[in-house]
Amino acid sequence: MGTALFPSRAYAEYAAGLQFSDLPSDVVEFCKLILLDSIGTAAAASGVISRSNKIVSYAGHALGAGESALWGYSDLVSPMAAAFANGALAHALNYDVLGAGYAGLIPSAVLAAADCANEPTSGRDVVTALAVGIELGARIQDAVSHIAKTYDRIIDGQLQTYFSCAVAAAKVMRLPADLIDNALGLALMQAAGSMQVTLDGDPEAKAYYGGFPNQAGLQSALLARGELQAACNAFSGKAGLFPLFYDTQMADDALLSGLADRYLLRRVRFKRWPCSAAFSELMTVAYDIKRMTRLRPDDIARIEIVTSPAMRVWFEPSSLRRAPQNAAAAGNSAPFTIATILANGDFTLSDLTQDGLMQPSVLQIASRIEVRFHGDLNESSKLIVTTTQGVVIERDIEASSHSKLPWLNAEGARIKFKQCLDRAHDKSLIERANEIADLIESLDELADFRQLNRVLAGSVWETR
Repeated sequence: MGTALFPSRAYAEYAAGLQFSDLPSDVVEFCKLILLDSIGTAAAASGVISRSNKIVSYAGHALGAGESALWGYSDLVSPMAAAFANGALAHALNYDVLGAGYAGLIPSAVLAAADCANEPTSGRDVVTALAVGIELGARIQDAVSHIAKTYDRIIDGQLQTYFSCAVAAAKVMRLPADLIDNALGLALMQAAGSMQVTLDGDPEAKAYYGGFPNQAGLQSALLARGELQAACNAFSGKAGLFPLFYDTQMADDALLSGLADRYLLRRVRFKRWPCSAAFSELMTVAYDIKRMTRLRPDDIARIEIVTSPAMRVWFEPSSLRRAPQNAAAAGNSAPFTIATILANGDFTLSDLTQDGLMQPSVLQIASRIEVRFHGDLNESSKLIVTTTQGVVIERDIEASSHSKLPWLNAEGARIKFKQCLDRAHDKSLIERANEIADLIESLDELADFRQLNRVLAGSVWETR
């Protein structure tokens, strides 16, 4: 890669040249697990959130029929409809993977783009495209990691994923470097991700933001394949991704250093809890208190949380955070998730259903949570529980910052996948859970990835 290349063109050159044989074995396994997790979290959302039916209905009617599988529904739609709907559902429960960009949002664009390829797409092609897209997402995230998180401007998971989906979709369609560069330019033209919906309490549409970058990513790749010219300095130009949205230009090294040698996607983490990880340390402390004290809801008189002002968005508006009205709001509510753990001992998919949102014991505890935002960066964050007997239980938040509790290992991720499929809208999907998992495990051996589509779609594929 020449030093004169814009960073977006340099990454396009890397993406176009990467072969499956270049990938380390652990990177291949991570990509498979991310695909497994993404399908699982989407399937769970199809059954847990009733409003998901509206998303799927829109996708099918507005974006057309075809032979791409809808995860969780066993329906077939057009690739564009699948990119939008599956991408929307994959993040709807805030249960997708973290740590390597927003990797759980990328598989839907890859599989949809594979359905648009001009020749059969192998499982190895899918894995390689996933690696290309996930690695870009991880590097974009790393490039802005020095910027203090304020949670008041941008939904990073939406904004950054436009580029990840575009490059991954272009790769699986076997586009050369100049056309991949066009796809990245087209992604920049569509990129968005305002945090205002979260600041105002997470109306239900916020849950589905993953649909937009997936649809745009596939659209970018398709337009680039048609040789629509859009190549530009998409990352570092004056109005490129980093200067425009992050007010930084020091990103080139983070994007390009060690490509093909150092895979940041190895940082991926699989969530235990279906909610934002921003307050996972608070949840870990609550979990430890519940486990060690066995407090009942009626034992709790007051809870005080001392934390950074940057965490304000997860506590306010306080009335909505204490009693969220939908799954998206619940997953972004520190008071609700903490109260659920203190009431039930854990936070699960059941707590995001309509019945789960109305649990009297949870709402009772949530109403007793008060938060104080400290102004001193050196002041520690705490969770303080006062019982009705006057006992004060105080825990330091930093002590849990390295806990492994919020994260699952590979075996835990596989168990989570089956639990997610058990929640799917299509109740027959759980019967095919082992077959789906086995196909993904052996993805690098599939000559035609559509075999996975067939199993995901079930009987609908046979009657199409």
